[in-house]
Amino acid sequence: MKSVLAASLSVLPIACLASTVSVGTTQLDLPPPSGFALLTTEMQRTYELQRSFTPPANEQLAAFILESEVTLALNDQNPDLTRTCSVQTMKSLIGVTVSKSDFADVKRTLRTQNDEAVRQAEHDLPELLDSANRSISRAIGTDVTLSAPHVVALAAHQESERSMSYSMYLTYVVTSPSMPSQKFATSGTLTVVHVRGTILFLYVYAEQDGLEWTRDTAKQWAQAIVDANPSGVEHSVKESLPRWLTGLDWTKIAAAAILGGVGALIKMAVERSRRAKAI
Repeated sequence: MKSVLAASLSVLPIACLASTVSVGTTQLDLPPPSGFALLTTEMQRTYELQRSFTPPANEQLAAFILESEVTLALNDQNPDLTRTCSVQTMKSLIGVTVSKSDFADVKRTLRTQNDEAVRQAEHDLPELLDSANRSISRAIGTDVTLSAPHVVALAAHQESERSMSYSMYLTYVVTSPSMPSQKFATSGTLTVVHVRGTILFLYVYAEQDGLEWTRDTAKQWAQAIVDANPSGVEHSVKESLPRWLTGLDWTKIAAAAILGGVGALIKMAVERSRRAKAI
């Protein structure tokens, strides 16, 4: 285990890190939200847990935790992950250029078929729940069952040429023979962002009463990512083409975005259980 001193000395440089990722052949800069630090492989347990709840159809590109929790994460202890942020994309869109017209279709789907997208996401939840139940059971040391979450997706509250945001609530119950049932409720904001011909899913999570904080943080973070990734000549030309993509089910893409958010909220249940065990 890393020493506390070494971890403390590492906090400042890690907190200053941005993530540069390649999505297909497109390079993107992902600055951290204000007050957050990049989750790195040095934070082994938290890093692996975060990735384990990424839906199979999605690819996680980066995750961020509060700067105040970096030392705990570096020492494989129990950082508070009530407020976290992450970036994903859909695997089927990696290497594909999404035009402005295509992105307009995505936003239209999110506005008009949000309920259907939620139903599709809930249909794919069992696989994520199985993984969550195994992770929680290992953390607590006894059999634990996480109930199928109830997802309430709110109407879109922010839209621009490059992004659209809407929020969700998630409630679920954790039961175990060795302890009383625990009910959890969390909030989150999902922002779908279009930069350099690429679609990103940005997630910002908080406690149930932190919805407005997730919205404010998501708005500022999405704008920072848009500003950090201006389109060059090649991407500008491709983005301007009318409907570059054909035959894609945009409802499935919307469902993948929602499922990515639900998966991360489930991950918060695992960490809450671990912290409860530690306390």
